[in-house]
Amino acid sequence: MKQLSYADALPRLTLQADKVRAYDDDFVPDQGWRAIWRVWGEQAPAFLYGHSFLLLKPETLARRLAQTVFDFVVDRGFVPVATASVPISRSAAHHLWRFQWNAATTDRVELTNLVNARSESMLIVLRDMVAGPVPTAIKLWKMKGSAYAHRRTEEHLRTALGMHSRMLGFVHTPDEPADLVRELSILLDPRALTQLLRAAIAATPDRDALHLRTCRSAALDFQARCAPHSVDPSEVMERRAPWSKHPIASEVWSALKNCRRMGLSTILDALSSGSNDALDWDVLTLAAELIEHDKTGVSARLDARAVGEMHRRWSESFDKVQTSTGSASHA
Repeated sequence: MKQLSYADALPRLTLQADKVRAYDDDFVPDQGWRAIWRVWGEQAPAFLYGHSFLLLKPETLARRLAQTVFDFVVDRGFVPVATASVPISRSAAHHLWRFQWNAATTDRVELTNLVNARSESMLIVLRDMVAGPVPTAIKLWKMKGSAYAHRRTEEHLRTALGMHSRMLGFVHTPDEPADLVRELSILLDPRALTQLLRAAIAATPDRDALHLRTCRSAALDFQARCAPHSVDPSEVMERRAPWSKHPIASEVWSALKNCRRMGLSTILDALSSGSNDALDWDVLTLAAELIEHDKTGVSARLDARAVGEMHRRWSESFDKVQTSTGSASHA
């Protein structure tokens, strides 16, 4: 069997030419690519096109939403087959979003890192039980819903989770198979990734009910070890009303009520006097409502394409891509 390199396989893993160019000389995905082929062998396309993952971020675990996530994905034809708790360190976050964060303000990057430091995240590998016209990554990406509230409907996961701020996205998924490989390489070291892939390939369809119970139990047990919090700015403002009377913190309350932006360092300094932990969930929840997210006039190096467009393009090309991938895997 001849195994393609990740770079050579990229046109079969993404339909975005700019992503092919960006990832072509990126060494990061090579680790995940090798691990997938080592564990899955000739079945590697089944993993690449038939699986993806959901990352439950610290705000999801703090709000105790893991069960909601499981209910949502299972009701829509996915079965969890493997889990792993993963820290999203500053380095990991910078790698994950390096092609988007050139357009992000320093405040947004720093606040994301502070949120990720509240706890590890829970990674759940999902298998699509119903083969469809697009890769599982695309299907899950569309189901997740946009970071922008006006682009979401009741059918989206982020709506079900009550997402209220672009800054706190609650869940993350890879957009395409190319991102699935790259992001697994970033989030897991070789040993942990191999263990995850072995668990996924061992999860045969005849034992789906057992896999669901095992993965759900692991996620709920992990969630129980994370500090609970509403991650709800309205609840925080009501409970922390005494802060509004503090000479410095009152500026934050004024900004919140008048929808005025504030710098992150100003927010942290203003609220540190009212909290035993200047970086606790109360502070971070309010900061997410106040910071400026985007640099003016700067576009992301990899600008997110409309998921509807990518779903259409994959549905038109998927059969051909799968056939070419299978043919290229043998020689």
